[in-house]
Amino acid sequence: MDKDISSLEKDVPFEKSEWPVLRIGWILMGVFLGAGVFGIFGSGIFSERVAEDGTLSVTYERYLRYSMHSEIQIKTSKLGADSSIWINADYLNKIMITRISPEPDSFDQVDGRMRIQFSSQNPSDITLHIEAVKTGDQNMTINVNGKKKTIHQYIYF
Repeated sequence: MDKDISSLEKDVPFEKSEWPVLRIGWILMGVFLGAGVFGIFGSGIFSERVAEDGTLSVTYERYLRYSMHSEIQIKTSKLGADSSIWINADYLNKIMITRISPEPDSFDQVDGRMRIQFSSQNPSDITLHIEAVKTGDQNMTINVNGKKKTIHQYIYF
C-alpha cells in the first residue's frame, strides 16, 4: 500500500509562491466582511447618523444603495399651527420620496424646493420613506420651522 508522493514534492515551490496570493485573498474577504458589518454597504455602525440641533433631530443612513428603500426620521419638539418642512430640489433629483408618515396636509414645490406642510394635530415625529434613483454624493438641507439641518449621504451601486 505504498503510494507515490514524489509528484507532490515537485510542486512545493509552486505552492509556496501561491501562499501570499491566498493570504491576500483572505485579507480582502475579511476587509469586505468587516466593511459590511460596520455599515459601509448599508445599515450598520458607521452608516446610521443622527444630526441634532436643539429642537430638531434627523436620523438617516449615511450610505444608501441604488434603488433600495431607506428612511429619514425627523423629530422636532413641536410643530406649529402651520408647520412646514422644506427640502432642497437637487436632493430630490437623486432621491424619490415614496411615502411620508404621518400623511401631510399638503406638499408642493416653491422656489425650487419641496414644501411639506403639516398641521399641529400631527405628531412631531415625521418619517420620509425614500428610494435612491441616482448614484453619487448628495446633500440634503432640511428646514423645519426655521431650524436648518444639512445631511450628507452617498449613494452607490
